[in-house]
Amino acid sequence: MSETKYISEIISEKEIVTWENQNILITAPTGAGKSYFIKNKLYDYALANNKKILYLLPRLDTVLQFRDEIQRDKKTDVITIKSYQEIEKRELKKVETDLSNYDYIVVDECHYFLSDSKFNFCTDISFNAILQIQNITRVFITATSDKIRRYLTEEQQIELKEYKVEGENHISTLYFYKDDSAVNELMQYAVHSRNKAIFFINDVRKAYRLYKKYKDYAIFNCSRYNNQYRKHRCNSEMSDLIKNERFEKLILITTSALEVGFNILDSDIHNIVIDGIDDIDSIIQCIGRKRVKNPNDTTAVYIKEYSTHSLTARVNNMNRNIRMANYFANHTYAEVLEAFPRKVDKSNIIYDYIDSDGNIQKAINRLMLFETKSRIEEFTAIKAIKPHGFAEYVTAKLGLTGYELYDSGEKNNDLRMYLDSMVGVVMLEHSDRMQFVNNLKIKRKSKPVKSAKALNALFESEYNLEYRIRVFETTRRFKNADGTQVKKKYKNAWKVERI
Repeated sequence: MSETKYISEIISEKEIVTWENQNILITAPTGAGKSYFIKNKLYDYALANNKKILYLLPRLDTVLQFRDEIQRDKKTDVITIKSYQEIEKRELKKVETDLSNYDYIVVDECHYFLSDSKFNFCTDISFNAILQIQNITRVFITATSDKIRRYLTEEQQIELKEYKVEGENHISTLYFYKDDSAVNELMQYAVHSRNKAIFFINDVRKAYRLYKKYKDYAIFNCSRYNNQYRKHRCNSEMSDLIKNERFEKLILITTSALEVGFNILDSDIHNIVIDGIDDIDSIIQCIGRKRVKNPNDTTAVYIKEYSTHSLTARVNNMNRNIRMANYFANHTYAEVLEAFPRKVDKSNIIYDYIDSDGNIQKAINRLMLFETKSRIEEFTAIKAIKPHGFAEYVTAKLGLTGYELYDSGEKNNDLRMYLDSMVGVVMLEHSDRMQFVNNLKIKRKSKPVKSAKALNALFESEYNLEYRIRVFETTRRFKNADGTQVKKKYKNAWKVERI
């Protein structure tokens, strides 16, 4: 695991002084001290220099969470919190949104403008409103900056001053699966092993069906704006999650509504499952929801793989959808109608608006067009990688060197998942080791195999598993009730290691 770094460590007050009327891009993962930097270092500088900060976020839950923090810390004199959607709604209703009263606009989770454009056709409204302000410092922050950087520099010709914060890699093992039955197996494993897990399910109907099946063990989350399923959202549990950065039940089943803005600080989470999400940035965002406490706080990640055939279908569909918008980019709309008679722009990239003279006009949502073209380029590149292009590409994007294929129904899967969840866990007491042995359920002649040596031999010879139990001597210090320290020696501590 890489060493934790924080925004405040790389951006000093001297750096902030140089930001006057510039465009700043900070690439920073979850847990990099983003809110601390805004609430403290940038706040202190703004307060001392009589400046104001507008902090923009993409999700209502995170807006409410951050607004509560600012009010509690009595920093509303400098910092104002708003959502992008609030700006979009006001602009659509022709209600004036004056953003020029601020000296800094913090554009947090700025990949929102591209990633959400697949289903929110108005992200360009808030984006353009932010870019139109003169004499202001814009601070763009995201964990996945590649595409938004390209859009800002190539499409908008904006010069950026960039900072990058390296994050922790908490992935112990990366798996890819093809069969949909794997999700149910992984759900059953979470219940059976009592290991907490997060399931990101792109299809809200599938997510809700899973929730109904495992309701006693799970909480369900979806967008507050989903008219059909929001009534099933576990609002109380989600409020506790936002407040405490953890959930108490075994399983969190969520759509991509949890993809940005949330932090989950819970070392009991051992598995993350990402199903039906083909956007690489969204996958990275999902994994980044878990913050890391220490080097032993690792997670196994399971991702639905996409075949070359599936990716080809996606590319062909997107190419068909953007034909009209692509043509309109270099022609008049009258020429579009001649080239595509009686055709409808299924992509919704072409939209109507009323000009200053009251005439209805056509325009292109260039954010949506750029995002679609970027996805076409990415999927085309993935298709060229054989034999598991999607798995190879995602693995490289995550900065990892290898992955495993999860074979649904394989007899060793439960054992492998359990061992993976135990990597780095130190078992000091005999009772800890016996609980571990009982959970393994490896028997010979109807009796549990209890010795580390025998288990290691079976891991290697019979189960072909890449795990070993290390036996070692260690000491721990404890405090008595009177405050005095006691040192205790453990001669046969166990720890599972991945080889």
